[in-house]
Amino acid sequence: MKPNSNCFSLRPATREEASLFYSDDQADRSLGTVGHVRMDFGSSGKGFYHTWWPHNGEQFNTPEFKEALQQFVDAMRTDGPLRDLPSMDRFCRQNGGAITEDGLSYGYLAEMGSYRFCLRGRYGL
Repeated sequence: MKPNSNCFSLRPATREEASLFYSDDQADRSLGTVGHVRMDFGSSGKGFYHTWWPHNGEQFNTPEFKEALQQFVDAMRTDGPLRDLPSMDRFCRQNGGAITEDGLSYGYLAEMGSYRFCLRGRYGL
């Protein structure tokens, strides 16, 4: 798989890792989940809208994490699947990582220091 901008390289998730891409309070506590960001490209497929959903009472949402998350999102927007909807579709089609039986949801993982970023995309919507 082609590495993306900066220090992030996405790898396709396995079906066994699918649970990492969905919220579960007990798993979130044991994994130290910081939160999740819901993103979409809007009706044009070219926009970028996001909402932050904290987990674990924001205790892990440190300035260091916020900086790492911003770097990750910026890298994925510049040269990766978060550039726009066609880029997401193409990335899913070319890199595998289906995490659902219907083959519409894809998962990718990237690690940076002590953080693991899980990116879930929907193909063909």
